[in-house]
Amino acid sequence: MSIHQIIYTSCAMGIEGGNGQQIFSYDRNMTNDVLIIMRGMLSYNKPRLDYNDINNVPQAFTYRRLTNGMCAVSLGTYLGQDYVGHRQGNFIVHAVAGDESNFTSYPCEYYGGKTLMSEAPNEVRHNKKPKLLDEPKLRSGKCVNYKNIEAFLRTDNRNAMFSEILTALLKFGSAQKRVLICDNATNTILWIAALHYTLPIEIALNVSFTSYEYSPDLSMSRVCGVILQGTAYNRNDANKHFTFDFINNLFPEGLLRSDESAVHFHDFMKNSLCNDRDSLNRFHEFIRTKLTYRTADEEYYNVYSLFRLFTEKLDNISLSILIDAVRAWEKYAIEDIRYEIVYRLLESCETILSAPEEYFNEAIDVIFANLDSIPVAKASQIQGIFKTLIADRVIAMLRSETNEQMFRVSYDKIFHQCHENRISLYKELKRDAYPEKLLAVLINSIDNDIGWRILFIKTLICEVMRH
Repeated sequence: MSIHQIIYTSCAMGIEGGNGQQIFSYDRNMTNDVLIIMRGMLSYNKPRLDYNDINNVPQAFTYRRLTNGMCAVSLGTYLGQDYVGHRQGNFIVHAVAGDESNFTSYPCEYYGGKTLMSEAPNEVRHNKKPKLLDEPKLRSGKCVNYKNIEAFLRTDNRNAMFSEILTALLKFGSAQKRVLICDNATNTILWIAALHYTLPIEIALNVSFTSYEYSPDLSMSRVCGVILQGTAYNRNDANKHFTFDFINNLFPEGLLRSDESAVHFHDFMKNSLCNDRDSLNRFHEFIRTKLTYRTADEEYYNVYSLFRLFTEKLDNISLSILIDAVRAWEKYAIEDIRYEIVYRLLESCETILSAPEEYFNEAIDVIFANLDSIPVAKASQIQGIFKTLIADRVIAMLRSETNEQMFRVSYDKIFHQCHENRISLYKELKRDAYPEKLLAVLINSIDNDIGWRILFIKTLICEVMRH
């Protein structure tokens, strides 16, 4: 575990010699490789505006995943005069980078804390080489926490707009557009923090941001705060990005998806951020312990559908949600626990048994696909439950009023799936009370003069008895 820091500002002498705007110092454990990579964090551009109060110049609070995998936060602050008090244009950037394990809080929570300095140390005026810095400690501030985000989103109907911003964030991969937020400095940080809070911290650490960006077109950040004047940002170019301009109330249109997975996802996020953080924590823990998913993209909707499949009654899960959930499991389930979806579905055998054909097929497809992953100690028990479900479904199909063509399509699908997975449907229909059930259906078919069914059951009974 390693953590490093660099201070960059105007000084009489920096750690590498010389004077002027430069690296003032860094920690004593700094390596050359890390130093080279962290240099990319050491820039700041003041807006081309005149400020009566230097405190009104926007700070740039930035989080980024570095090319070596380390996580880094930095704070860029405009100071005005240089270390001797002559020239304008001086700024300070304080950057801290560490392993992912060092970031025990969401990056936004370090804003306003004591970790990152916004004033130059007195030693910048000393005409001697500065001391190496101590190993930094990441400390959270008081500006960003769940309580503040909850209050923020509850105000001025921000919760509704937040769904739009979250949608834009998740579309980054498909649309290749950044999210730009034009609001006051405090609100910008809170918008960004709310986005991060929707994600497990492991995924949030892959979403870069900066609270103020001079040139968003060239930014390495996925979410950028911008101001309307004095920078390279131009409102005429707003459509290059997903721009949320709260100063002029100008926002992208038509972002929200209307599919069932997305609608439930946004309802959950709005409610959990404002009312039910425990549910959000359970969702994040589900991802952390069962899935390999680590990218904030549009697959997140399907991941939430999968969470619903594992935590809600199957009666509440529609076919479209089930399909999306299964897709997420196939892509992201941790290999060693792929069988868990089989357990989950077989807990609801009655629901699956009585489900419409398309729903039933989707359920048994995923069960068949994961049967081989069941631990040996439970394989016989679980396969027994599944075989019973299959046999019961065949009997239910024979009892139904479906026509011959529809029945044969459904039956052939089940038969071939069983065969491909070394399950003898005939043997399953031979055990327990299934012969009597087949006979009862045959008698009913004779009574009602259903010729195709009579012929089919007679043939089926012959095959069953042969096995």
